[in-house]
Amino acid sequence: MNLRHSISILCAAMAFAMAAPAPAADFKVAFINMKRVFDEYYKTKKANTEFKARADTVELERKEKVNALKAIKAELENMAADVRDTSLSDSERDKKRKLAETKLSEFKDAEEELALFERTKQKGLGQDMQEKQQELVEEIRAIIASRVKAKGITMVLDSSGKTFNNTEAVIYYDETLDITDEIVALVNKDAPEGLDAKDQKKPAADKEPKGASK
Repeated sequence: MNLRHSISILCAAMAFAMAAPAPAADFKVAFINMKRVFDEYYKTKKANTEFKARADTVELERKEKVNALKAIKAELENMAADVRDTSLSDSERDKKRKLAETKLSEFKDAEEELALFERTKQKGLGQDMQEKQQELVEEIRAIIASRVKAKGITMVLDSSGKTFNNTEAVIYYDETLDITDEIVALVNKDAPEGLDAKDQKKPAADKEPKGASK
């Protein structure tokens, strides 16, 4: 092995050593139930109330359109019966047929209107809900990041997560590593008055979050 090759290996080893991760003693991990934090976040509760009101309004409008469509269909069926009524004169039946054709066109228009309503209103509501959910999750993540960085926590894992086959992503962890209560208190520290007592808990300013492993 020549000198140049030996020096190259030595330099590579030194670079690897300098880039090596921090000692295990400095590695801290915590666990959090993100589902619970999200559900108990006061902004989530507020958004749920608002979206429920919107959903109720949309559903009421949809039912009105469905009922109107059913009424037109009933009229159309009665008209079709008149057209088939052989006791009527040909001219009378022809008149009924023209009225039925007009009613059929009205029925098709109402049917298309209902389909458009369901595509736009209901789909739009669902999309708005997803966007709001993502917004709230990002807010929670930012609060978590700020808190754990201040405490020197290296990693936070979601204990409420599921794998592809719907089993727990985290099989076991020491519950003393859980910081859910603290984060629930943090995300709700600016909540308006009137919330449940459990949502009014304040985090200890300088207390090490229960859950940091050393």
